[in-house]
Amino acid sequence: MKKTISFYSKILAGLLGLLGFTYCSLPTPTYGMPPDEHKIIGTVTDKETGEPIENIAFIDKQMAWGTTVLDADTIYADANGQVKFWCNGNLYLDVKDLDGETNGLYNDTSIVMEYSDIPFVFKGENQYGTEIYEAELDVQLTPKK
Repeated sequence: MKKTISFYSKILAGLLGLLGFTYCSLPTPTYGMPPDEHKIIGTVTDKETGEPIENIAFIDKQMAWGTTVLDADTIYADANGQVKFWCNGNLYLDVKDLDGETNGLYNDTSIVMEYSDIPFVFKGENQYGTEIYEAELDVQLTPKK
């Protein structure tokens, strides 16, 4: 009986090994190239005064087939009017003043840019050898009258 269990255990272990079901305690190497990091640093200012505007919403819409919104992510400008976000494709942004009269009323705008038209600048590599690129995006909003 013991030899039968041992025989079947070896066959089962061999099949599992062939199918890729193995235990590994060390991290496995990553094959291929890691994706580059593309970051956009945006600044929103008042078109008339040039002052930064806080709490303006940058709504990053991931689009499919040109019109269908797959996912939307909202990032708010900090006290310096800055936002930072990753860009993995074409840029579809709605820039909106959602806080009412808190920091003034501004007209909304939309930004659409093809990925190849975004002015990314090489900034170096991280510890994994991934290339890091950044682009600046300046948005000026007109106050509502």
